[in-house]
Amino acid sequence: MKKHYLVNPVAGRGRRAVEIIERIKEECAKREDSSLYITKNSSDAEKYCREISALPGEHRFIVCGGDGTIGEALNGIAGRENASLAVIPIGTGNDFVRNFCKNDSDRDLFFDLDAQNEGEEVLSDYLEVTVNGIDKKMSVNMLNAGFDCEIADKVNEMRSNKLVPPKFAYVAALIQKFAKKPTIRAKIEVDGETFEMDERILIAIGNGGYCGGGFNAASKAELADGLTDICIVKNVTRMDILRLIGSYKAGTHLENEKILPFFTYRKCKNIKMTFEKPQKVCFDGEIDVCETLDINNINRGFRLVLPKGIDTGAFYKEITEAEEEKEALTV
Repeated sequence: MKKHYLVNPVAGRGRRAVEIIERIKEECAKREDSSLYITKNSSDAEKYCREISALPGEHRFIVCGGDGTIGEALNGIAGRENASLAVIPIGTGNDFVRNFCKNDSDRDLFFDLDAQNEGEEVLSDYLEVTVNGIDKKMSVNMLNAGFDCEIADKVNEMRSNKLVPPKFAYVAALIQKFAKKPTIRAKIEVDGETFEMDERILIAIGNGGYCGGGFNAASKAELADGLTDICIVKNVTRMDILRLIGSYKAGTHLENEKILPFFTYRKCKNIKMTFEKPQKVCFDGEIDVCETLDINNINRGFRLVLPKGIDTGAFYKEITEAEEEKEALTV
């Protein structure tokens, strides 16, 4: 098997890229099966993974970047049985790896090159998204539209200014968007059940559970159950946003009876969305403008490598038809 370290040098403003590149160079000098590639632009990771995975033999891509870079790599290897994907999270939010980290020790394993080399391979779901009826995108973690996406877009804009501290960028974006309280109008179909075009604050659609640098929006999500989670928040008041945001971040919003009526939550196989007007949508941290979305879960559709020491037991859980039906309608 050939191992390809793929580094996005500007992920997380490049704060960890320099260090990880030096460590990878040392690793590659010791191992003939390993190589290093540094991406050149925002679409280079997808192109590189597609070209390399088309070559004969087994290929493992160890992606050093944020969720956007991981999503690009997935788009490059989707459908390739000879390719697998590992992650070293050096981005800003790094929400995908949060799905596997119970504590800081788990997180540290993702930066341990020995643990990565001895990692265990599992099969993970991903989301196949048809955008505007034409373009297909693969999402490894989560899609957001509405309040979450507007904040992410503003944070990206602020973080391009190196004079703005990263933590301040998020707080400033949150304050600005809270003042404006942007809403979203879309017709939503969830496995054939239609939700008409009412105003909503946000819509989060998850393969994984986390977004926005640690918000556990899709708190019931599992990465190998063959189901996609959708969380819809009604057009609530600013006061209600303040009431729900703590639980929404902690992932306890579906257990809090005081705010539960604000949410609609489903586990499903297919989601169709038609926006009233072109709408910004966040794909694994990257923003695109969409008119329609058709989202399908590809069950155990790609080979994911988790560092040695990470609990992989959840990936081997067998979902029976009865359990699947029970989980389909949650809230």
